[in-house]
Amino acid sequence: MEYIAVINDEDRFHIPPDTFIDESVVFPLSEELPAGAWHITPALKELHARGIDGRTVKVAINDTAGEANHPFLPKQIAGKIFTGESSPRDGNGHGTHCMGISKAVAPGISLICAKVLSNGGSGSTTGINAGRVWAAEQGADIISESLGDGGGPPIQNDLTAYDRAYAAGASICVAALGNAGYNGSGSTIGRPGSYSNHNHGIASITSDWRTISGFSSGGPQARFASPGSGIISCRPGGGWVLMSGTSMATPWQAGLYALIIQQRRQMGKPDLKGAKAWADFFVANNLTVDLGSPGWDPRYGNGLVDSQKVFKYLLDNTRI
Repeated sequence: MEYIAVINDEDRFHIPPDTFIDESVVFPLSEELPAGAWHITPALKELHARGIDGRTVKVAINDTAGEANHPFLPKQIAGKIFTGESSPRDGNGHGTHCMGISKAVAPGISLICAKVLSNGGSGSTTGINAGRVWAAEQGADIISESLGDGGGPPIQNDLTAYDRAYAAGASICVAALGNAGYNGSGSTIGRPGSYSNHNHGIASITSDWRTISGFSSGGPQARFASPGSGIISCRPGGGWVLMSGTSMATPWQAGLYALIIQQRRQMGKPDLKGAKAWADFFVANNLTVDLGSPGWDPRYGNGLVDSQKVFKYLLDNTRI
């Protein structure tokens, strides 16, 4: 299948419904952010201080684009439009917020962006698949997609795009599980978060680092959880705004993965490749906190990737 850059076929994918944006919690650039704005732990701060900050790693935020004139973000962000729109600007704010989250967790990363969601927050199947492949071809190690549809069986073109992205050099793709909640049975996870053999679907936890967010979707495809409730990050035009959703947990997880890739490269270790390799890595090395029922469960997946455990692990050169 040949991928084209500009398409307008079907608006199947959207920013996950019920992503919460609290415009009453807006901070100007001149105001210091409250402690814990990005849920950056002391362990992560120490990692940054020791130079483990994601340098050498490229992260693609495939979303509504990112606002390059925000002082927290790079002045230039390579990107490409896959929505049929004429402007690369983020006229929504969702992508800019997600970029800020990854940059806070891993401040040394380089960022690129495929604008696969329009300013209205929707995107086509073809555009999102094309953006995924394009990002990998531009050297993205991690591709973060905070978007989804209503769920259903796998679509071959989606899976083919993942295969092509990994073949082009991507290490891991992460995707939001969705914000449909979970009643304890079945699955409320939309695509692509449900493609557990091809990506890591990310659930959201609250600020206590133990409780799943009430809005977070669940089901057999859940893999890991990261902070997604009450995240303050970048706002187009400057300043900061609070958002909540698995959309926020997904770039947080992407940032943490970047720290691991950087450290492994510094030690001459090969990049992990694909969803299974990454899941096996975390579980085998006891880098998760088992939340919910013992072992894997449909609400928390394999649990929270614990930054404190990752911190200790990354500093233990004999174990990587």
